[in-house]
Order: sequence, then structure tokens, then C-alpha cells
Amino acid sequence: MEKVERAGAVNASPTALDFGILALLSVVWGSIFILYKESLEVLSWQQVGLLRVFIAGTCLSPLAIFWYKRIPKGKFPAIAGVGILGSGIPPFLFALAQTRLDSGLTGVLNATTPVFALLLGMTLFKLKVPAVRVAGIFVGLAGAVVIVLSGADGFGGDGRYGLFVLIATTCYGASINLIKSQLQDVPAVGITVFSLLFIASIAACALPFSGIQEAWATQEGAWRATGMVALMAVFGTSLASIIYFLLIQRTGVVFASSITYFIPVVAIAWGWLDRERFLPMHFGGMVLILLAVWMISRKSASPATVKQAEAPLPRP
Repeated sequence: MEKVERAGAVNASPTALDFGILALLSVVWGSIFILYKESLEVLSWQQVGLLRVFIAGTCLSPLAIFWYKRIPKGKFPAIAGVGILGSGIPPFLFALAQTRLDSGLTGVLNATTPVFALLLGMTLFKLKVPAVRVAGIFVGLAGAVVIVLSGADGFGGDGRYGLFVLIATTCYGASINLIKSQLQDVPAVGITVFSLLFIASIAACALPFSGIQEAWATQEGAWRATGMVALMAVFGTSLASIIYFLLIQRTGVVFASSITYFIPVVAIAWGWLDRERFLPMHFGGMVLILLAVWMISRKSASPATVKQAEAPLPRP
């Protein structure tokens, strides 16, 4: 991630193109939750998770030949760990959560990724963190608790299923810290390609036993649902991840990280179009989570204490 960090330190002034890329990525990642919802009307959450992982890895597999020689020896086990934590487990948890949780609320809870990334950095990697960022962790956790305790069988779905989203964002946080601690000298695109390829190979072995072939043959709408999963995988996982890292290189981590604020807005907009209800309790939780993201991402008063980390990938 060295190239990303050096570019991020420059903080180049964003151009109209950069704002356009940011808006495009916000729409792509914010739309994933409604695609989950639609695909789960036909397919099981296990099938959705396996398909997304398999298609995403397959999409990037041609790049493996180009990037293989650029990966330092001995780094592949860590990359496999990033694949499991960042690309393997979360898609299944998001799919499971959305069997009982509305897409808008899932999008809001996804914004807790920086909260758990920093929390794990403090506890597992002894990262020294300014007081304002520590406070941001507690504010973010409070916002998540508000949404999870929003109750069952009401508007917005069963808030308790938000716990699966929080476990997924914790996995993202662990993946981010694994990259920072062991893969600093590995290009970001190389990490993305091989982590997805690793987890896709596992999904390829599991897919035939998931009942997906029977679903394609017998269930009406199964192919349409598969197409929605393919949109998530190709655009929301493979292409968007690479474009996001390029945006960091062009503009710096502060500008790129601002996407975390826009993804929930897009997710809620899709939910509103799909007649989901967003209650005051949900709105309060969202405000707390976004406030926490702002507190965590703001620059420290003492730069020597904490280095500005690369922008965590906020995708679901």
C-alpha cells in the first residue's frame, strides 16, 4: 500500500473527474444493498454469497498473470487471510442480514467499518489513537446499538439482524489492519486480485452443492436474481475496488474516504423508492454513526502520534 499512502499524503486538489468518480462509486456501492434484497427474493443467502464471491474472483482472474511477479514471496498467506476476512465472510453475513433487515438500514450499518478498523487497531496492534478518535469509536458503537435495538417485526425489519452486518464490518476492520501490518509493501490491486481469486476458488468448490443448479432449472426469476448478484460482483466488488484505490492515488485518503458518508444516503434512497420506512430511531443511529466516521477520519492535532492510514475500503 506504499504507493497509496504516498499519494494520499500529497492530498492533490480533486478535479471534476474525481468528483464524478466519487459520485459514481457512491451510487455503485450504495446500490448493492437493494440488489441483495431483490436477489434474495429468489435465491438463498448462501447461494447469493457464493455467487458473488465466485463471480468477483473470476472477473479479476485474468489480472493474476500480470500481478503474480509483483507479489513479494511469503505474502500469499496474509493475502489469503485478507480474502477470507475482507471478501469471503462479509458477503454471506450481508446476505443473511438482509433476509430480515431492510436495505437502507444495512447500508447505514455498513458505515461502521472505520469504527471497527480503528478499534481493532487499538486493541490488537497497539495503535496510539488521539482522544477524539477514541470518542468516535464509542459514538459509532452507540449508533449501531440504537439501530440494532430498533426492535423486531416493525418498519425496517428485525434490527437484531444488524448484528450480522456489524460482524461483517468487524471482518472488514480486521482485513484493513492485516493489510497495514503485513502487506504494506504489496500493491493494492495485487492484494485485491489474489485475495478475491483465493476465496473464489473455495466458492467454486462449494457452488455445486448449494442447490444453485436446481434453482436455475426450476425457480422462476432465478436467472434474473443471478444477474443482480453478477452486477454486485463485477461492478460493486471487482471494478469498484480497483477504481477506489486509483481515486486514492489521484486525490489522497481524505477525499476518497468521504465516500463513507454518501453510501448510506444512496442506500436509504433506494430503500425509500422500494417503500421502506426509515424511522426517527433509525435516523438517530445514522447520525451517530456518520458523526463517528467524521471524528475518526479527522486529522490528529499531533501528526507524529498517528499516521494517516490508507482509506479503508467501505464497500459492503
